[in-house]
Amino acid sequence: MSNTANKLDPIINTSTLEHLLSYQNSDVLHKFLDEWDISLFEAKDIFDETKKFLWLAGKCKEECFHLEISESLLIIDKMWHAFILFTEEYGEFCETYFGAMLHHLPFSKENLKNQLIEMNKKGLDQDQAKAEHMQRQLEYVHQYLGFDTVKKWYIEYANRYSPQELNRIQKPAFQDINGNLGRPLTMEEVKGLGANEVIKLISLNAPIKCGWCGTNCGSYSSCNSDSSTQPSNPSCGAS
Repeated sequence: MSNTANKLDPIINTSTLEHLLSYQNSDVLHKFLDEWDISLFEAKDIFDETKKFLWLAGKCKEECFHLEISESLLIIDKMWHAFILFTEEYGEFCETYFGAMLHHLPFSKENLKNQLIEMNKKGLDQDQAKAEHMQRQLEYVHQYLGFDTVKKWYIEYANRYSPQELNRIQKPAFQDINGNLGRPLTMEEVKGLGANEVIKLISLNAPIKCGWCGTNCGSYSSCNSDSSTQPSNPSCGAS
């Protein structure tokens, strides 16, 4: 199965590739390195290729071609996932370089249903349809990004970041758990206690060591619900 990548809002204004490649985001890189056992150099390279893929998605949308992420490009999909986690930055990136949101669409039953309908219309079986679509996609990659990118994505990356290799280099969810994980309370321990007592006990429980900063902040993600992440929000003042 593949992820689809070229659903943009109606208004498209794709920037030049050179302009888009100038975009940098160290937070995305470090988030990616927190989950994958690779070098910073590799992460930067994958991020550059991901930006190229997103740019190509914008170009393909202009020509009504359905760009897909297949097995060969799984590492690009993983980097895209890391980028999307920073929703504000990703939204600004899309608005700046595309003039609209570039959505990530995981493969679904509805996608499969639509594909089967199109295959039947063309009189193709699944293997024939996949081969036809892949050839067209490779031609788009070649046309807009060059032969070197065709080889890099579908030969170099297909081997370097194969599914087997991704299983090997993916880091565990908790990389250093000895002495750093708090023990959650049990339902038996809070049985008969009131809300205030339970809240107090939870707040005093040993925090989880943060995988991001390496300290006992206990944080993994947050939302823009207060002035620390959205200083322009007039409803968030000093407490």
